[in-house]
Amino acid sequence: MKKIITKAMVGALAAGFVGTGSAYGVTCGQVITGNETLTGNLFCILNDPVITIDGGSLDMNGYQIGCLPGQDGVAFINSGGKLRNGSIEGCDRAAVLAGSGKHTVVNVHAKGGSDTGFYMLGSGNKMIKNVASGFGNYGFRAATALPPLSDVFIDNVSANNGDSGFHIDGDKAKMSGNVAVGNGGRGIWIDGEGNKLMRNIAYDNVQSGVQVEGSANSVQKNVSVANGTGVVVLSGLTKVKSNVAIASVGNGYSNLEDGSLFSGNSSILNGTFGFVMLGNNVGVSKSSAILNGSFGIWMGMYTGVVAKGNRLFSNGDVGLYSAGNGAEISGNLGFDNVNADADDFSATCSTNIWDGNVFGSAADSCIQ
Repeated sequence: MKKIITKAMVGALAAGFVGTGSAYGVTCGQVITGNETLTGNLFCILNDPVITIDGGSLDMNGYQIGCLPGQDGVAFINSGGKLRNGSIEGCDRAAVLAGSGKHTVVNVHAKGGSDTGFYMLGSGNKMIKNVASGFGNYGFRAATALPPLSDVFIDNVSANNGDSGFHIDGDKAKMSGNVAVGNGGRGIWIDGEGNKLMRNIAYDNVQSGVQVEGSANSVQKNVSVANGTGVVVLSGLTKVKSNVAIASVGNGYSNLEDGSLFSGNSSILNGTFGFVMLGNNVGVSKSSAILNGSFGIWMGMYTGVVAKGNRLFSNGDVGLYSAGNGAEISGNLGFDNVNADADDFSATCSTNIWDGNVFGSAADSCIQ
């Protein structure tokens, strides 16, 4: 017998499927201005975004918001919106934090959309203990036309996204305790001024574990393991302190701008260089380069480079190499590097000062 499906039947089916009944408390397409709580999963096929938060608060209560391709999940407008305790799945962008900002998202898992997990356009947002996984582009993406950004990221995880785990484009953001793992681009990518990264972990990302652009940024006590490159600095006047880079495919640390200072860092078992220091008036001090595939510390053809109190052991080429002029190289210790523990591009050391170092072997007699 032929079955006939009427428009009324389709409407009734859709109403039950998308969770528009009053038992759910929150309906598809709703604009939340007060305090609301989900009492069931909410899957909407006709609304983009599924819901909007306008200064209100939504406790997802452990439930899920779902989307079809082409939809955004939760949109924040104006300021002061709050979202917590649930998951958002299948949306192109799980949450879009727009308006003037100061929104807060806590303990939300964004899963598997074509674009970005959490997309932030306003300033002063707080992202705490969230997860973004399996997105085509970014796990977390922050950018604002109203600087400074001043977003805060604490204890979030970004995993297995097609591009970078975290891409933060703005000033004065703070990141601590976050994890970026298995992303197709960079683990953590910062582009702006005055940003602070502390105690984050980047593991198994295709490009750099941490990449910093802009100026006057701070990178402290982060750990980079098995990324394409450990830490890349493309910004001047950046402070890189007490970080660890282990088992990178390429370099442990790469600096490509003037005035950056590296201190107390460790570079171990990286595929090529321990530290590449390009730029004028840069410094590397009290750091260790151990068992890297090529040079321990390589200082390029620039002026005013300082290398003090470093430890260079068992690297695959030269422990410490200087190609520039006017370098101050003192108090370093190097042994068991394959070709030499120290080498200067000029056989007479040119205007470089080597003083008070202890090396097992040196390529030039002017090195002391």
